[in-house]
Amino acid sequence: MVKKPGYEELMQKVESLKKQIQEQKVKEGDLFKENSELKKIKKYYDILMNNTEDYFLINDKTGVPIAFNASYKKRMKKVLGIEIHPGMKIKKFTNRRDEKYWISQHDRVLNGEKFVAEFSAELDNGEILYYETLFCPVTEDGEVTGFTEITRNITKHKRLEAVLKASEHKYRALFEGMLEACALHELIFDENGEAVDFRYLDVNPAFEKVTGFSAEEIVGRTISEMVPDADPFLSKTYTEVAITGEPIYFDYFLGNKDKYYMISAYQPEKNQFVCIFQDITERKKTEENLKKAHDEMEKRVTERTKDLKASNKALYEKTIDLEDVNTALKVLLERRDKDKEEVGEKVLLNVKELLDPHLRRLKKTSLTDNQKNYVELLETGLREIVSPFAKRLTSRYMNITPGEMSVASLIKEGKTSKEIAEILNSTERAVVAHRLNIRKKLGLDRKANLRTYLISLS
Repeated sequence: MVKKPGYEELMQKVESLKKQIQEQKVKEGDLFKENSELKKIKKYYDILMNNTEDYFLINDKTGVPIAFNASYKKRMKKVLGIEIHPGMKIKKFTNRRDEKYWISQHDRVLNGEKFVAEFSAELDNGEILYYETLFCPVTEDGEVTGFTEITRNITKHKRLEAVLKASEHKYRALFEGMLEACALHELIFDENGEAVDFRYLDVNPAFEKVTGFSAEEIVGRTISEMVPDADPFLSKTYTEVAITGEPIYFDYFLGNKDKYYMISAYQPEKNQFVCIFQDITERKKTEENLKKAHDEMEKRVTERTKDLKASNKALYEKTIDLEDVNTALKVLLERRDKDKEEVGEKVLLNVKELLDPHLRRLKKTSLTDNQKNYVELLETGLREIVSPFAKRLTSRYMNITPGEMSVASLIKEGKTSKEIAEILNSTERAVVAHRLNIRKKLGLDRKANLRTYLISLS
């Protein structure tokens, strides 16, 4: 017969059960907390994995992905054209070269190496994309059981890097090809934050040529080391440029070398400055010579102006005298014209009163034909003397001869060449020659009527 447990034994068992129940509750609480933490971690893990454009995946030892994020899944669907799932064997490679490359990377990570590798992929349109992958081994109990891949598209970075390299190459070519000396410096501060010196970071070949210091000698060293007696003005000026960022430009005379320099400085980065300087000694000397020549010219101009003023004064006085002379000449000319009019009037009056009556009486006497012609010629000549025709013809054409004048007068009267020859006791051929000369001197062609033109002059 089984002995029943006593009261005390039962109470001990009850207490033991209570303790076990309490311990179980604690364990359940711990498990609940752990489960909550795991859910929280999984939530953050999902956010991290699925809210990035980077590709995350975990592979087993054979390279089969056993976990991956949404970006990788989307990428594989675009590349392979199918939906992938964990544990699915995927053919990642499009050619033997890529396959060989990835196998070598897998071997490295499975040997426990953590590293970053870069690769490129060419799209169908010929565009090349660049990627960077971080490989990390996964270990359990010291044994590699798989590996992770985190891949990022670095195409923009690569392209920017190429642009920066090209820009750096251009900068370097410009920097080294400059005719002006150029140097990059950075300020050196003491424990109180005060700028006390500056260090050479880079210099170009022109700087080496001008200063006599090579880049190997000067880069990395301070101004106080290289030029202990440097001008405080330059140090202060360059420090202000490096701190404030305000560029500056000035000419500077270096007394110990008897040279002038054109200097400009600007701030490429905070607490740095670039100094560019060029030897302008020859230009300065030329400017000084030009200034001397200009001053000498100004002096000569002043003296010449003084002389011109004196000459102008004398000329003004002579002008006054000439004006007086011109006034006197004007009075004399007016008097001469008046005298000419009076003489003309007297000649006309004498011809009419003294000669015309005798000619009329002479024409009434018995004269031979030849005598009559002479009388007529005399009468015509007297009329021409006092007529406007004679005055106009001789004044316009001063090279008309007296013989041509006589022929012109008879032509105007309507005489033929034969009649004119008889009147002038000449030949008809000579009269025709006179007619041609008259036409030539008057500028008349053969079509113009000579008698009509001569009448128009009356």
